[in-house]
Amino acid sequence: MRRCTHLPFPCKQHGAALLLFVIALVMAASYALLKKVNQAPDASARERHTMMQLNQARAALLGYALNGLDPVSATIQPGRMPCPDYDLDGASDNCNIVSGRVQPGRLPWLTLGLSELRDAANEPLWYVPAIEFTGVQPINSNTDTTALRIDGGAEALVAIVLAPGAVLGSQSRPSGNPLAQLDPARYLEDINALAGTNYVSAPSSSATDFNDRLLAIRLDRFMSQLEARVLRKISALLGPGPYPNPAAVGSTACDNTLVEGLLPLTTDPLLTCDAALPVFPNWFASDWQKLVWYVMDPSSSLTVQLADGGLLPGQQTLLFSAGVPLTAIGQPSPRSASPDVLQLLDDSDNTDGVPTYREPVPSLTDNDQLMIVSP
Repeated sequence: MRRCTHLPFPCKQHGAALLLFVIALVMAASYALLKKVNQAPDASARERHTMMQLNQARAALLGYALNGLDPVSATIQPGRMPCPDYDLDGASDNCNIVSGRVQPGRLPWLTLGLSELRDAANEPLWYVPAIEFTGVQPINSNTDTTALRIDGGAEALVAIVLAPGAVLGSQSRPSGNPLAQLDPARYLEDINALAGTNYVSAPSSSATDFNDRLLAIRLDRFMSQLEARVLRKISALLGPGPYPNPAAVGSTACDNTLVEGLLPLTTDPLLTCDAALPVFPNWFASDWQKLVWYVMDPSSSLTVQLADGGLLPGQQTLLFSAGVPLTAIGQPSPRSASPDVLQLLDDSDNTDGVPTYREPVPSLTDNDQLMIVSP
């Protein structure tokens, strides 16, 4: 066989070896590609499963807070979030508060009326509420910020639900050790493991192992829903009438010389009331009475200008929720102890004393809500 002048082996053998090497390389690349393609649907399905579990948890937390039932104290306070589960029984426990923040724990699925939710790695969900929404203070339209954040963003959060994913790096999760199962560092990565007030949705470095998935309840959206819930509840308590006259700002006593002000809780011997007072719940008296503007004209001479330009004349009773303070239009944050109508309502058409009121349109300069109680 002819030999190549510069090689110690036949030229044909060298060509065959090169061909075999190329074939092997192509086969390896094809296998890797096929494996990746075959795994993609599984990865996508796992991600969908995890996000579905997080969404279900968030929806249940919203329902719980808007109903306001706290199983620990058996009191009702709309907006109150359950505390996490710290003993792995699925029920909400007393909040573990460290340095002014709530320590994360397991999602209290039993308290929320759920079956236990698990992510695609079969790990139970974690949960942390903002301390401002655990009942340690009033929950109302003056609650305009919290310390809880994701990725250091500007948006204040009410709560975060977390899916820890599979074990990474040096993490270990011994099933027979309850303390270990409640250690955030064994389940969460990056600064999420530190149980602070800022959580992250991605690692600070590409070299950091990370598979946490997070879903939050935003304060601005939550407060809007909560205010609507409060207005519906108060409207139901007022019923079909007759309606009492309002109380003056800074007072709780019905005053029949007024047609707008605050909802009255009491009567004053010197100020007669033209109608019986409804019995308002304790949470309204303590948290909301100063933040709901009440307009009542027994002659039904109120007019509401709708957002689409239409008019609704002949109205008798209106309720406005104030929304969180808007510093952009000069409202102090927080509001004063006895806020007047200018601190509460955003549209000048609703604060000028003229019996034509404008339906609020959500914007950067208007976050009020209106409920027509009686035409």
